[in-house]
Amino acid sequence: MSKFKKISLIAVLIVIALGMAFLINNKQTKKSIKLVGLKAKVTVLRDKYGIPHINAQNNHDMMHALGYVMASDRLFQMDLIRRIGSGRLSELFGKDLLDTDILLRRLAIKKTMSDNWAKFKNSAPKEMLVESQAFIDGVNAYIENGERPIEMRMLRYKPEPFTFEDSLAVAGYLSLNFAESLDLDVMYTKLLKSMPQKEVDLIFPRGSQDEKTPKLFASHQSGTVKTLTKKASFAEKTESDDLISYMNFIDSALSTLLSRFTLFHGSNAWLLSGQRTVSGKPILANDPHIGFSAPGIWYEAHVKSPTTENYGHYVPLIPFPGLAHNKDRAWGITMAKMDEIDLYKETFHPTDKNKVLFKNEYVNVTKYNELIKVKGEKDVIVEVVKTPHGPIIDGTKYADEGAQLSLKWQFLSEDNNPGLTFYLLSKTKTVWELKDAIKHSTSPSFSISMADSQGNIGYHIMGRVPVRPEGKNGKTILDGATGKDEYIGYLDIDENPHSYNPVSGVIATANHKPNIETEKNINGMWLSKDRFLRIHEALAKKEKWDLKSLKEVQTDITVYDYKNRYKKVYALIEPTTDLEKTAKLKLLEWNGETDKNSIEASIFNTFLAYILQNSVKDELGEEWFQIYSKRGDPYNFLRSIFEHETALVWDNKNTDNIETMPQIINTSFKQTVSHLKKNYGKNIDKWKWGKLHTITFNHSMGKVFPLNLLFNLGPYPIAGGGNLINNLGGNKTDLTFNVDYGPSTRRLIDFSEPENSYGILPMGNSGNRFSGHYSDQVDLFLNNKYRKQVMNLKDLENETTTKVLTLKPSSSF
Repeated sequence: MSKFKKISLIAVLIVIALGMAFLINNKQTKKSIKLVGLKAKVTVLRDKYGIPHINAQNNHDMMHALGYVMASDRLFQMDLIRRIGSGRLSELFGKDLLDTDILLRRLAIKKTMSDNWAKFKNSAPKEMLVESQAFIDGVNAYIENGERPIEMRMLRYKPEPFTFEDSLAVAGYLSLNFAESLDLDVMYTKLLKSMPQKEVDLIFPRGSQDEKTPKLFASHQSGTVKTLTKKASFAEKTESDDLISYMNFIDSALSTLLSRFTLFHGSNAWLLSGQRTVSGKPILANDPHIGFSAPGIWYEAHVKSPTTENYGHYVPLIPFPGLAHNKDRAWGITMAKMDEIDLYKETFHPTDKNKVLFKNEYVNVTKYNELIKVKGEKDVIVEVVKTPHGPIIDGTKYADEGAQLSLKWQFLSEDNNPGLTFYLLSKTKTVWELKDAIKHSTSPSFSISMADSQGNIGYHIMGRVPVRPEGKNGKTILDGATGKDEYIGYLDIDENPHSYNPVSGVIATANHKPNIETEKNINGMWLSKDRFLRIHEALAKKEKWDLKSLKEVQTDITVYDYKNRYKKVYALIEPTTDLEKTAKLKLLEWNGETDKNSIEASIFNTFLAYILQNSVKDELGEEWFQIYSKRGDPYNFLRSIFEHETALVWDNKNTDNIETMPQIINTSFKQTVSHLKKNYGKNIDKWKWGKLHTITFNHSMGKVFPLNLLFNLGPYPIAGGGNLINNLGGNKTDLTFNVDYGPSTRRLIDFSEPENSYGILPMGNSGNRFSGHYSDQVDLFLNNKYRKQVMNLKDLENETTTKVLTLKPSSSF
């Protein structure tokens, strides 16, 4: 260890010691606190996992206490999330986050939400105004009276007061899962210049693989592969350096954001009606897949008043739960993956840059400046330009003089009101109120699944779904000038995919292409259907289910249709060494379970990673391939490509020969065995999946040594993998298989006993590094265990581990 690292390590140990001393002397040992703004006494019971159970005499005090308690556990995270929504990360982290802030400012997330709320609040439910402001007042009360978390002390700042508009901007942060379109739509458009569309659709199949796979490239079926002609890659056909500049900017901005913070990636949810459960009552199962971080995205809290009760999972700073249940109903969310954004190629007036061509006429654009403060640097002024489609998001030309890219995003709609939607969801009592709650939001695009105590189950897609012109698939850059690429309209909320009380008694959503009974041109960024099919396959094994047996389904680690799908692939492998022969035999005999000790899982996943590299990378080029491999399309590609033996993608354009699918498969298999041998030894029994597949919970300040030693947790070996029910994945070509995302919580709720449901968080409920609840659920999560989500306050009062805090109005002392 270098002298610098030794000194740094000593410094961290000193900080830890000081932190421990601070905790011992200052931890919340008070049994009562005076709190300005309360109307009556509030009792806060913390269970043995630090989950606050707030019992108030009115809704105002309930929400005031929630804000105060949430801030005591997650204040630094709340401020970071606010900064993401507002594009103010550079103030804390310096110029490394400048590109991210520039992109976030151009997206106009905070401004849109502030402008929308200024219109909505006069007609909003009075109780919503009371509750949201009480929550914000509680957060700000903690800022004034509570202890600052260690991160704020290290960065030497105190956060400014929060506003409800800050909370609304967080909804934009949650919607950033759309970001893959910012680069993939450009990639797809450019590939069309060098490859036939049918070939490009193999690389970007999205939802197309959910139907019967068509027989593409019929002209090649009876001929020899050698008759194929070499095709130029995307990189060779790129005619604009400015486009590469745009892609580098977008990738830099998003990669930096994703490396420090967390976004939605997928999710599972299913509902069982009483006819499919042991108890005869509905069951909800939900596990949203989100990037892992320290702390995690959800803050768990149970709130209760004479008129309201929710056991909720909250995104810090948002006053209303994103997931919740009570004795009447429960809801969960998955990403609907409807394609809610498009990029438009804009054409500005040749001399007047305040005008842009729209429907063949020049119209005015809107311009305003944003000031970005950068730590240690001069302030940066960013001009935001909005066309009729939306904001210009790049600062470069596209293809020819005067053209730039704008973003049409449903989140930026003038009538988007996600705050009202989640407020109304928190007040629902039956499934039949679901549609009326979600109709106020144009984005984000979520599938909301709900069950109620009356025996109903249902799901409905939330968000405004665009109807594009015939022939427009949502994957290409559209023409903003002529009007020919303008939306025909939008689905009505009643037309959005939904299902209520199906005869089968089962509803499942897993980010796949939904059954859409419409002739309208609906597009999506749908993920592989494998998880959806595996859920149904597992649930078909028996008629009646309970929570104990559903835990096994929710943590299932089996590759869907493993035996059938890869039979053809393995038949093409021609091993030449004893180790290759043993590896092939392992795959042939494997049951598809990706256990931590599985040798086969290591071989299988490494093999697929090499196939992806050897087939697609030469088409995209190294930089663009790295972007592609971080998205969901590779799973779709690997799900369908083996049915297309003569596809051009098998050929490596960088060689004089024309490669075939069998050649690529054999090359990839040899590389797999060589890689595993080199990194894990000649003994194949040492190639355990847990050595490759590990999870680390990274803190936003843990990017550098020695702060990583203080804030990060891991790495830990973990079972599962990408595209499984127990969906734990990352970069599709990262041969270390580091896990980036997975279940952000697992919830199982049976309406025969909703007050004793089951759940788990990946780390813990506190964001305070020296709290005992920072990581007290890690071992449970890694081992697929659950804990009870207790709602009976009398049970908690009788627990010796329960800690009681009384919040009192300041006037009562």
